[in-house]
Amino acid sequence: MDVHPRLLPAGTGSLFIVDVEASGKTPMSGLMTEFAVVHLLSGASFYGSLYQTHPHPENAAVPVVEVDAAGRPITQPSWLVASPAETTSAQCTRLAEVAERLAAWLDGFALPRLTLVSDNNGYDAMWLNCFTDEQLGRVLFGHSSRRIGDFYAGTRGRWNDQSSWKRLRRTRHTHHPLDDAEELSIPVDRRVSGDLRSGLLIAV
Repeated sequence: MDVHPRLLPAGTGSLFIVDVEASGKTPMSGLMTEFAVVHLLSGASFYGSLYQTHPHPENAAVPVVEVDAAGRPITQPSWLVASPAETTSAQCTRLAEVAERLAAWLDGFALPRLTLVSDNNGYDAMWLNCFTDEQLGRVLFGHSSRRIGDFYAGTRGRWNDQSSWKRLRRTRHTHHPLDDAEELSIPVDRRVSGDLRSGLLIAV
């Protein structure tokens, strides 16, 4: 069973929408609890869950990592891969297994370059890069990334207009990383905004 879909010819479709949920402002003060990566052109997705959490009582969008009797974070690693053809998932015993599966999934696209795109790339890229660096000694998307709002502002010729693209969203923002990454892929897909999608492809 092939869970690494080669849905596009090598060298095309390098854009991956990423969304992360974390318990702190940076990896110095918190933990990345879950993340999702969606391949823009094929719709194939990877979801990774890392820690056992519950919603913050004052802000349900913020995850609180649960701890054991010794005060150590409780890991609960798992992954899920979905493509138009199939869906596979697994529970893991180590966080590294999630990172390894993500790397294998990305390698399955056989692309010479992978481009991370996000609505807040400074935040999402920071967390995901630190996670894979810690677990694998690799930064899977390199050291650069792209921000959706900047692309949109550029295609409109209004550099300071970095938020109006959000009106193109068609689904509710749930703060579940897979929902949010799939939601973010809509405004940069040709079904909604050909200009923006063209701008993204030209920029990268």
